[in-house]
Amino acid sequence: MLERHRQNIPSDVQQHFDITNSITFLFTSRLFDGEQRFDARYYSMESQKASAILESTGLALRPLVDVTDSIHLPKQFKRVYVRDKSKGVPLLTPSETLEFRPSTENYLIRSIVNDRNLLIEEGWMLLTCSGTVGRGSIVGDRLKRFAVSHDMIRIIPTDEMPVGYIYTFMQSWIGQALITKDQYGSTVKHLEAHHVADIPVPMISGDEQQYFHSLIDQVYSDRDDANHLLDDAERQLYIQLGLVDFEADEVGYIPPSAERIEAPYYKVAGMTLKVFDTAVNNLHDRFDASFHIPLAREAVNLLKEHCPYPVVQLAQLASDISVPPRFKRIYVNGPEHGVPFMQGVHVSQSVYHNLQYLSRSNTKNIEKWAIHKSQVLVTCSGTIGRIGIVTDKTNGWTATQHILRITANEEINPGYIAAFLMSPYGQCQLRSKEYGAVVNELTESDTASIMIPCPPKSIQDKIGNKIIEAFEKIGRAATLEEDAIHELEELLESKASSKSFLQTARELNLDGPRDWSSRIEGDLYGEPFDIRT
Repeated sequence: MLERHRQNIPSDVQQHFDITNSITFLFTSRLFDGEQRFDARYYSMESQKASAILESTGLALRPLVDVTDSIHLPKQFKRVYVRDKSKGVPLLTPSETLEFRPSTENYLIRSIVNDRNLLIEEGWMLLTCSGTVGRGSIVGDRLKRFAVSHDMIRIIPTDEMPVGYIYTFMQSWIGQALITKDQYGSTVKHLEAHHVADIPVPMISGDEQQYFHSLIDQVYSDRDDANHLLDDAERQLYIQLGLVDFEADEVGYIPPSAERIEAPYYKVAGMTLKVFDTAVNNLHDRFDASFHIPLAREAVNLLKEHCPYPVVQLAQLASDISVPPRFKRIYVNGPEHGVPFMQGVHVSQSVYHNLQYLSRSNTKNIEKWAIHKSQVLVTCSGTIGRIGIVTDKTNGWTATQHILRITANEEINPGYIAAFLMSPYGQCQLRSKEYGAVVNELTESDTASIMIPCPPKSIQDKIGNKIIEAFEKIGRAATLEEDAIHELEELLESKASSKSFLQTARELNLDGPRDWSSRIEGDLYGEPFDIRT
């Protein structure tokens, strides 16, 4: 069918396109089942294969709503933020809930939080339902301190089924296929609570459920331990370096005069303009106001005033500060053929979602983009200043040119550099040096000019070793979660015998109008079945 159309395409155009459209055949009766959907994704081969595997396991299947206490999604609301943090509640976006150390500067007025039921409780499962849907997290010790926006579905478990098993199943490829098939929207994808409520959950034995729950419980326990280490490292940074807290709002700004307050330009869109001055000899050929904000200047002044150790440029503590060049990316399927490729968003994530793999054979000089153990990573494009460290897990991976690499000198603890850059003293300086009208950028030279105390190695180790241990814990937790999900996938697939799977596949019309018996039996657990013509 598509071959007839291919013949009408000029040969010089054909070479730029790979016409490999996947076609799914189904009975018209399926169009009238469920939500009567006409979008092709709803009937994708992957979701049908997932359903076929569940049906052929012989296990009882129950809707998620039947094994949970509640599945709900708050309604949209107008956000009213407050500057006085004591009068508000910190509000996380969906992407921030997926970070191992979630934080926010946005404090929502408390009355809205209470009226809209935006608070969450420990032990709940959250599921993203706008943009990238289906990403899950379990509310732990750190996450429970925040309110969460209306773009997260709340799943409240019961004693009947442990939340760790629900989480493992929902994050498996089978659960993800069933979740994402229900998403709707042309530009921004959305998911509703009732879509998740109807997902069939396989009723494996209670001991098996508890086993997967214990693995996930260990994962989140390790992440909480890592956050405690990061908190302790931050405290030690302040204690050992004699640093003081400082407020960002009113540092170094010129007090408003009566004339300024009455000026028509003083308030714009309900916000009061902040005014400051700077000496000509401090311009450094930069005329963007963000470069000269008093906050960064005050951070450096406080360092020099209170820290008993020399305050030097970061370049003196690092043997290399670099950003690799841009390049053409050629992706392959899986680690068998490629090297994991880290994006900027992965630096702060608990689990490396949507991880891609660079082709080893087709990426010339691939070592240019490799990252190595103990390097400090700093996002330098888009969202500036996410900090990470290359661990045993990520050692040898490749990373985008949007991540800057800092290699510490042999006598410098890399964890100490990371701890300082994660602190307000480091973040304020990093943010002040970004440039760009639409997408913010950070250069190697600007990063090298960051001012940082240089204490003795013993002091660096008290701070830095905790940071390194924390990131190693985060890496091990990510591996444990991946292993748990993979183990559940193998368990469910092993329960689906070839004969029963083939019968279920035929009932679901996975083989379409052709005889696909040999392929289904020979490739039972391979790639999703694509019917191509």
